[in-house]
Amino acid sequence: MIQITQNSTNLMGFPFSNLDQNCQDGKKLAKVPFNFGKCKVCKDKATGIHYGIPSCEGCKGFFKRSVEKNEKYVCYFGFKCEITPKQRKRCKFCRWKACLAAGMSFEGIKMGRIPKIEKERARFSIDSSSNENDDDDTPREDASPPINSDSSNSQMVSPVYYSNTNSTDREPQIDTQEQNISFNFFESSSNFFNFQSILDSDLEKNRLIFTILRDRCYQLYIQYTEKYEKQYEKALRVINKIEGSLVNESIPKKVLWENFLKETFDHSKSLYAYAKQLPGFDTLCSDDFLKIINSNIFIMFGLRTHKLFIDGEHYLIHPNNVQFNRNNMYKTIGIDLTNRVLYYHAKLSSLNLTNQEISLLVPFMLTSTKSDFVDPDNIKYMNEYFKQALTYEFSLNKRTSSFISQLAQYLSFTVEINDMAMNLKYVDS
Repeated sequence: MIQITQNSTNLMGFPFSNLDQNCQDGKKLAKVPFNFGKCKVCKDKATGIHYGIPSCEGCKGFFKRSVEKNEKYVCYFGFKCEITPKQRKRCKFCRWKACLAAGMSFEGIKMGRIPKIEKERARFSIDSSSNENDDDDTPREDASPPINSDSSNSQMVSPVYYSNTNSTDREPQIDTQEQNISFNFFESSSNFFNFQSILDSDLEKNRLIFTILRDRCYQLYIQYTEKYEKQYEKALRVINKIEGSLVNESIPKKVLWENFLKETFDHSKSLYAYAKQLPGFDTLCSDDFLKIINSNIFIMFGLRTHKLFIDGEHYLIHPNNVQFNRNNMYKTIGIDLTNRVLYYHAKLSSLNLTNQEISLLVPFMLTSTKSDFVDPDNIKYMNEYFKQALTYEFSLNKRTSSFISQLAQYLSFTVEINDMAMNLKYVDS
């Protein structure tokens, strides 16, 4: 069974000796709930939302002083100074212009820092909208990347529906009614995302917060799927016969298995680093964080590589530079699991999810995990953030209730797929 453990050095050899010790003696380390990424002005680490944008303490103070003292600045270096953490004090004129260009204004002053956990729970909980006292804040258009449907699966060929007489091609029978599903997401999928009730309560009052969340999650998703995005571009070239295929079905099963383990190891190591940087995840104690990762290794792998499933074929390139195609999947993980994986991805592809939606699904799915957590309230609280941010994203994309129901149904397939993949063992044949 593939599993990350806190006190060992193996996820197939990967060391986790540097894990946080927040859970020792039942104590938690109090931290700012969200990682706001980089300052929009100088690219230093942002400490919160200041004057309407994520910014560092230095740029926050500079902007405040400039406005209060009505300072007049002049540039002596050609009006094109680069504003970086090390050079931001060199030219006040260009730094001031950078503040304005990034969207700083006193209109955003009421947003301030993210308040303490108790206040945030009151502000973001769906059931406590009557306690809201904050003003409406409308996000700037440049606060996050625009939705680009072309960056999602719009180029993907229509999903396959297995209709061949061969038993290996039949649609797998997945019973979602009797599964012991361990995700909050699926408990009431028909009304889980009630657009109107959420939009009428917290969502419209906190657009800026959700825009910041969206921006950060999107940045991380793009960063940690770059490898698979390049493979997707290659797959399209192969499909269009611009490049030759890397399919090699003569590779021994043992070699395929070793490459499968190597790919899983690389993904798990990357997932650990990815999740650690997601907003709020730095507040989780080590035990809870590892339980979440262990429960979602292959679910997250599916979301990160979802574009590589095209027309019933798999275009993932293994470390040996060979395509892990459908037949190689049969040899490595078995016919039943392969068909379940392909069927799930065919269904998921039919929804044409955008990269922004996938990037928010990642933390939402992670925090939807159920287990005997040390601090379940914190995870539930984080899940509320991501649920509402995802709802906001769906509303921007004009997603329907039918879309939500289909998505919940298809994602429910991943629970059994993940369990089967986690318990895979090599059997020489």
